[in-house]
Amino acid sequence: MAIPWRLQVTHAILKNMDDYTVCQLLFASQTKKDILLWLELEELKNKHSTCFKLWYVVDRAPEAWDYS
Repeated sequence: MAIPWRLQVTHAILKNMDDYTVCQLLFASQTKKDILLWLELEELKNKHSTCFKLWYVVDRAPEAWDYS
């Protein structure tokens, strides 16, 4: 599945305050620069920290990389 479609579903779930679904996204890429929609994903993670879990995996991680 493409990331824009997943984000549409995630936005719909997070928009409903009565929905307690927890969304988890594992984003794999070659490098940090290849991660599409980085800023939007980070904003969702920070705004919905209890309902949206995000983890990045890159093949070539930069120094001080907090993920895998």
